[in-house]
Amino acid sequence: MVQITRYSSGVLDEFKSGYPEDREDGGFMPPPRTRYSSGEITKSLGEQATEFKDKLTTGLKYLKNTKLTPEAQAQQDELIRNPFKAALNTFTDIPEQQAQLEEQGGQALHDVTGGRVPKWVGSLMVGMVDPLSPPGGKAPISAVKNALRINKVASKIKKVKVFKEPSRTAIERADKMMDEGWALPEALLENYKNLKADDLTHLYKKAKKVYTDYDEYREAIAKYGSSKGIVENVGVLKIGSDIKLGKQRGDMSIRGTVEDINTKLNRQLSELPQTKGGKVTFNQNSKIIKTLKKHYNVSQIDKHHGEALNQLEFLYRDASAADQKALTNFIVDDLKRPIGSTLENRMNIPKTEVHDPFHKLLREEAIGLEKTKDPTNIMPDLLRVANKQQAMKGLPPFKNLKHLTLEQRIGAAKVWFEHISPHNHEVLFDLMQKMNKKRLSK
Repeated sequence: MVQITRYSSGVLDEFKSGYPEDREDGGFMPPPRTRYSSGEITKSLGEQATEFKDKLTTGLKYLKNTKLTPEAQAQQDELIRNPFKAALNTFTDIPEQQAQLEEQGGQALHDVTGGRVPKWVGSLMVGMVDPLSPPGGKAPISAVKNALRINKVASKIKKVKVFKEPSRTAIERADKMMDEGWALPEALLENYKNLKADDLTHLYKKAKKVYTDYDEYREAIAKYGSSKGIVENVGVLKIGSDIKLGKQRGDMSIRGTVEDINTKLNRQLSELPQTKGGKVTFNQNSKIIKTLKKHYNVSQIDKHHGEALNQLEFLYRDASAADQKALTNFIVDDLKRPIGSTLENRMNIPKTEVHDPFHKLLREEAIGLEKTKDPTNIMPDLLRVANKQQAMKGLPPFKNLKHLTLEQRIGAAKVWFEHISPHNHEVLFDLMQKMNKKRLSK
């Protein structure tokens, strides 16, 4: 791995933590309780259905592998050796609760697949979790018969599209930021409210129809024959609290509205602390983009953050809202470095020729500039630096950075922008120069 920064050589070790040494709790503060973690909001029907679906995981493994558990295999071997025992076990009753569980499981699988899987399939799957339990809960059956019905259901469910409960991680993150003193701008509040809503059909008022069956929706899109105007001419697919849209003809892919909103809100929450005044001005007139495409003779122009949000996140970690705002003001006003999602921090660069190679280089040949799964790619972490100093003093490690002062964060920011950030821009400049030389030589 080629090192193009001076981060791992100890530049950031110059930063002094200055933590109060008399804190017995090491600076640890328990996370605030949200309306969800405190139990004020009960589980929705969709969450309950998801729990039932999770209980069917064992059954799904049966379907994929069509193999018996060791216990069932041992029973099958015994029944083959003793056919009389196989005949006797068809007359034993099992509890009525088994029938109820099978009914619930059948309904849950029916729901999460948009009605594509009949309820009887889910009921059979619950029975497969216990190889002796038949559909209907009337009497146990042999493992041999169970193996046969596994194959039967496997052929039925083999190509079923199962929709996972969409992630809503941005809700708790937004709750925490508001508890810490952030006032969410109107655009963020709208996404926040929509993410918490049980029904999002109001976002698609022009939808021709709201489908609840996956196959029916898929067939309608295939019949329509185009990837444009699907909402107005075909409709949308409602799965639980989520709304999904077909994107292409034929064997369409599905994207969820909840997932889109969650991703967007998470992005906006990351932009907020680093964007002065909380006013995002990152978008730009499309005419400029068209002009740049023509100028560089490329198909795509990427709107790139000159100072990446995720690279600077370590400076803001665990800071109060007031300190985050003050840190942003210092970087913009005193260091004269544009950050956040502002027009001043936007770089319009060719995507294929410059943007993608740039990020590939950061991932594969740099240290500490872009997160990867490579354990040798150590990202900047003020907590690691602070705890290194704590260890040298023989003191216990800190649990977080909540009590780091604004002056200490400013000191770390100075190190970053003086020693590390310039390398980012040098690499980007080199890539732009190579592209320009190649373009002008034609």
